Amino acid sequence: MMLAAFFLIAAQPTVADTARADALEDDIVVIARKMTEWRGSVKWNGDMVTCKTTKSTKNAMVDKLGCDAMIFCTTPDVRAEVDSLKDRKISKAERARRGDLVGLQVNECAEERAHILVAAWLEQRRAAE
Repeated sequence: MMLAAFFLIAAQPTVADTARADALEDDIVVIARKMTEWRGSVKWNGDMVTCKTTKSTKNAMVDKLGCDAMIFCTTPDVRAEVDSLKDRKISKAERARRGDLVGLQVNECAEERAHILVAAWLEQRRAAE
């Protein structure tokens, strides 16, 4: 019984560990909130995709995270679909509908990718402590 109590006490996180975990969780909340404010645009230069922040969060790391996610999600398939929308044989309404779909797909992908990038950042921060 005493041994079990010892392990329970030994397994409890220290106040410092709890404070660090709380601080990291707070950072994640701040990053998530800031990501909703971020806006950016992508363009192709040959086969390279570049990103420009059009509405900064005033946090360079968060802005970079947003661009990294958008670049990751702007695939050759996305480019092909966007290029196909230049065809004037497609009705304006159909082009708008398909453009909206591509935008939604890229945004969903970028949101998922941003979560992955934030998780990786969190792991780096934890490892550094």
